[in-house]
Amino acid sequence: MKTPALVVATMSMVLAMASALAYEPQHFSQEVPWTGTPAASDHRTRLRAVVFPEFVFVGDFEGVIDHLRNEFRKYSPNGGPLGKFVIRSVENEPKRLNIRLRGRNTLEILDNLCALTRSNWTLAPHAIVIDRPVTDPLPPQRLSHELPSPDDPKRFRKPVIGGMTLREWTAETVFPEFKFSGTLGEAIEYLMVKSREFSPTGAAVGGFTIRSGDIAPGIHAKTVALNMKGKNALEIIDAICGVTNAAWRFDSSRILILDPAEDHAK
Repeated sequence: MKTPALVVATMSMVLAMASALAYEPQHFSQEVPWTGTPAASDHRTRLRAVVFPEFVFVGDFEGVIDHLRNEFRKYSPNGGPLGKFVIRSVENEPKRLNIRLRGRNTLEILDNLCALTRSNWTLAPHAIVIDRPVTDPLPPQRLSHELPSPDDPKRFRKPVIGGMTLREWTAETVFPEFKFSGTLGEAIEYLMVKSREFSPTGAAVGGFTIRSGDIAPGIHAKTVALNMKGKNALEIIDAICGVTNAAWRFDSSRILILDPAEDHAK
């Protein structure tokens, strides 16, 4: 009889479908699924299989990632490493994390950390990628002498240094005091040199282009006299432009300083 064979074949198909459903990867609240070449299936399984009896940490985000790596080795059956992280950007708040979790696997802990820092994570083939959610944030408010950029605004959301965009990086560089007297060109050079002391990354605020055209050929030589306290680099740039009747805007990966009439004439 062929009936038993048909029954066996049908049961095999049912079991195969059940297995496929059973191994459908679980996605977490802060996870953004990987859309590129699929990661090795055993990578997710390996991370889920490692359960932490207790995960306790107090400190910053980079510290908790290091702690997660160390604890993973402790509880991993073969003592293998957790793997590579690519941390593109996370929220600054809360700056200090206080975490106490019990009986959670690696992915559950990772998802919890990202929830606390308002970030997302993706299990890519080469690494665990942590980044801010890609939403439609309100555009930043322009300063008094800032001109709109003709480029695609999405270009300026790309991190350029330390996980920050060019605007964020410049805005995070706060000068306790900025006292200067000289020309516009000299003021920008002084700003770049002094910014190394106060930049969150230790790198200078740079990438300036001062454009002198037919309308304002002497813009470099315009006189600047400033005495400011507790202002960030963007506010200082805006003030420099204010006292010299100049304007500024972001232009790709640099800050362009120019005469407003010159910009409109282009």
